[in-house]
Amino acid sequence: MNAPRRTPAWLARPARTLLAFLFPDSCLSCARPLGGDERHLCPVCRRELRPGSRLLAAPACGEGLEVRYSVAFEGPAQALVHALKYGSRTAVAGELAALALPAAVSLLRDGVDALVPVPLHRVRRRERGFDQAELVSRALSSLTGVRTDTRCLRRVRATRSQTALPREGRIENVLGAFEGLPGACEAKRFLLVDDVVTTGATLRAASSAVEDAGAASVVCLAVSAREPVEGRGRPPGGRQRPEAPESG
Repeated sequence: MNAPRRTPAWLARPARTLLAFLFPDSCLSCARPLGGDERHLCPVCRRELRPGSRLLAAPACGEGLEVRYSVAFEGPAQALVHALKYGSRTAVAGELAALALPAAVSLLRDGVDALVPVPLHRVRRRERGFDQAELVSRALSSLTGVRTDTRCLRRVRATRSQTALPREGRIENVLGAFEGLPGACEAKRFLLVDDVVTTGATLRAASSAVEDAGAASVVCLAVSAREPVEGRGRPPGGRQRPEAPESG
């Protein structure tokens, strides 16, 4: 049986360009058609991202917990997160991992045994079909060489959406929501991974669970961060944010 014929290299790029023209993909942020070599975002929106290593200074984080993020949760970054969470565009997880890399590198300098994604409750995961933090974490493992461990932390209680809650409500909402597995956590150094952070309440609760199970140290990474609007679930301007279950 003859092997399938490959498209000659000199024809491959024009073919992709023609397909992109006939069936254009759109920028997730501004809806401009994307070129043949462009994925998820157009060049204009991509330049807006400017990823870096930024320290979250949120009261809910508490003393001694380092939380870093890469970009603000707005514009193109928000579009990428929503495409993954609500549009099931799982390929975007790799894009978010690359975006988080500068912040991740700064946290990995002191040594980490494993990346630990902040887990969804099993009911939420079944509804969505995947865990977005786990997808980002596994993509980040490919970029850093640090393994992802999903055994040491689980969410034992379903929680309300953090979006509409004030800071105190966020902290109370996630109390006791996570449990660490002692055998998998003992004497390990972990980097917790999530997609979005606001006050840091979820990351604080998750980190406390693995610390209680014997972890030696915990630092935290979120791809993006948004500033909380105290007492309300609405950003300036009065528009309601799309619900972001189990983040905060």
